[in-house]
Amino acid sequence: MCSSIFLGKANTDADNEEAIGKAFEGAENMVIDKRIKDIAKGVFINADIVELDQSDMEAHLLNESNKILEPLGVHLNFITLTFDLDEQTRQAIDVTTAMKIYESKGLQEIGKQVMIQRAGATKIIIENKTPIIMRSPNE
Repeated sequence: MCSSIFLGKANTDADNEEAIGKAFEGAENMVIDKRIKDIAKGVFINADIVELDQSDMEAHLLNESNKILEPLGVHLNFITLTFDLDEQTRQAIDVTTAMKIYESKGLQEIGKQVMIQRAGATKIIIENKTPIIMRSPNE
């Protein structure tokens, strides 16, 4: 089986070493990114978002990535994760954490009641917009 990658248009910048280098670097970065994404999918599929320790997850992902990338001549020095959770996921994490606290004190039923009341509570957001009044210099 043979596969080919064509970078750019035919004869475009054929004599420009810098353009050729940038094209190959871009392709290399895409391949590295794809490998890291594949590794991350395998790592995160079984991760518990509530119990997740970010620094442990970063270290694990870094080690797994380097196992795959080092034979290709690439070594990563660090990986930083940034989680962008939606509102529903953040609330679920908060509820789960709160329930663990209630359970640790033997207050599961009270915890359930509090959660039910909070779930039905109205959320009010107040914005105080004060108009800016411009005064003339003569006042």
